[in-house]
Amino acid sequence: MKKMKLLQRLALIAIIILLILIAIKWLSSEKMKVLPPTIASVNVVKVTEQSMPVLLEASGSVEALASANVTSQITGIIKGIYFNIGQHVAQNQLLFEIDPAPFESTLRQAKANLARDQASLNSDQMDLKRYAALVKSGYVSQQQYDQTLSQVQIDQATVNADKQLVKQAEIELTYTKILSPIAGKTGNVLVKEGDLVTAASASPLVTINQLDSVLVDFNLPQNQLTRLRLYHQEGPLSVQVMSEDGDILLGEGTVNFIDNNISATTGTVLVKAQLANPKQLLWPGLLVRVKLVLTLEPHAMVIPTESIKIDQQGNFVYLAEAGKAVVKHITVDRQIGNLTVISKGLSLGEEVITVSPPNIDDGDPIVIGPNLKGNE
Repeated sequence: MKKMKLLQRLALIAIIILLILIAIKWLSSEKMKVLPPTIASVNVVKVTEQSMPVLLEASGSVEALASANVTSQITGIIKGIYFNIGQHVAQNQLLFEIDPAPFESTLRQAKANLARDQASLNSDQMDLKRYAALVKSGYVSQQQYDQTLSQVQIDQATVNADKQLVKQAEIELTYTKILSPIAGKTGNVLVKEGDLVTAASASPLVTINQLDSVLVDFNLPQNQLTRLRLYHQEGPLSVQVMSEDGDILLGEGTVNFIDNNISATTGTVLVKAQLANPKQLLWPGLLVRVKLVLTLEPHAMVIPTESIKIDQQGNFVYLAEAGKAVVKHITVDRQIGNLTVISKGLSLGEEVITVSPPNIDDGDPIVIGPNLKGNE
């Protein structure tokens, strides 16, 4: 009997505990129902209109405006090198000297041969002059006169050949001094004093690149060619050349060349721009990012790039409307720096949310508050 009463008491206690838990859960849910929703604090900007460039962007590379591979036109021993590696040199500055002694000797020999043959010519010409008077009186035969005339002609041809040899020797002697064909910066020197160099070697003694102005080569898709040429006919097209990552402006210039054919392999057209390079930030072979300015759009609709988000339907922003965050899908035309040009989806004056909590959703209540960069 006592055991039965104990079980009844335990069951009663369990029922009471269960009822208490149910009551606590119900009260908690009712309290949650009456709590106001969390209000997100956001920053906003208005959709504005301003002048923005119409750009074409491409990867490019830097090319020296002028480049010279300096080689020797004669074979000989390097006697002197008169510049340092990497030095800027002026046009016609002495770079190398090849030992002139063999060429001076050749020139002296050529001049000596010319003097000898000129003397022989002079002698035969004097004989011919005498024979011309004697042949009329019969003291000299016509055959002897003709032989002397032939010898004079041979001597004259020999003298002419000697003069050409002297001229050639003089030219080769000038080649012993190798001058810079252009002004520019020298590269690595591949020879030392005492080295033997050969005429027209495939390996240059040094390469010189002009760097005060440079060219930047880049390729544009063929579907941009018509627009490019139309704007180019209206006036010079300016370019901005950035570092490969797009962070550093390296120089500005203008388009000076559009190729006359489209590559069948890549479907692109080659374009070149010329830029001043006073700080020499642009180096031949450097890979860069090119921004070609076609024109200025005076009334472009812009918003900060940071306000744009992406979902499965494409680009969208949150608008601040009547105290709520409202999703608005947009069409992006182009991004320029920290601004993005919008072609469809927004109207001037609408307030776009730029900074908001990460979990904000369509229809959430908002309040325009202080900068929330810490919550981005």
